[in-house]
Amino acid sequence: MSLGISTEGGGDFAPYLKYDAKAGRIFRAPLKDAGEKNMVDLTMGFAGAFDFANIQVGWLDFPSGAAPQYETRPLAQGVGDKPTKPGKWKQGFRINVVLPGVPGVFEMASNAKATIAAFNELHDKVAAAPELAAGKVPVVALSGTEIVETPSPQGVQRNYKPIFAVTQWIDRPAALVASAAKAAATPAAPAAQAQAFASPPETGAKPFVAPAANSFG
Repeated sequence: MSLGISTEGGGDFAPYLKYDAKAGRIFRAPLKDAGEKNMVDLTMGFAGAFDFANIQVGWLDFPSGAAPQYETRPLAQGVGDKPTKPGKWKQGFRINVVLPGVPGVFEMASNAKATIAAFNELHDKVAAAPELAAGKVPVVALSGTEIVETPSPQGVQRNYKPIFAVTQWIDRPAALVASAAKAAATPAAPAAQAQAFASPPETGAKPFVAPAANSFG
């Protein structure tokens, strides 16, 4: 459990990524400056440079129809105590991601058990790599999904655990350098609220061609 998270039982908003565990798909927020209005499905061939050196863990609440609430801190400090203020708080994580050919930094946050389980496994691999200690950043691909069925009072719930793979290591993109410096200087603002999706899930392995390192800026 490498992130220390259990899988049991206004300001400036960062553009966000959302892995929808119920649909088995990953989306990014539309870029308003580019005239985009709808979420963009990145499931097929997804890859991103993940800033594991600055991942945060803690407590997250995603209320319906409202902006999410975060009480997170650096991984080394642990998840901390559950907030006492109102909300459906669950343990989760936040991490910054740079996408190839897309400007800016995206924030990915989740308190879904299937997603956390996948990130625990991914973090084990990343933390053990000498490249991380050398200051490199892993490029992570979504290579498939795994069906997870959980009994509940409402019947069996089906979710899709993402399968992530590190495809290469790159020099830290300038955008991640800037975002880490900004986070150290000012309190982190919550990400914009992600919405639910009902797209058909993608399961099984998918072919992936790693992008060129310089495509991450």
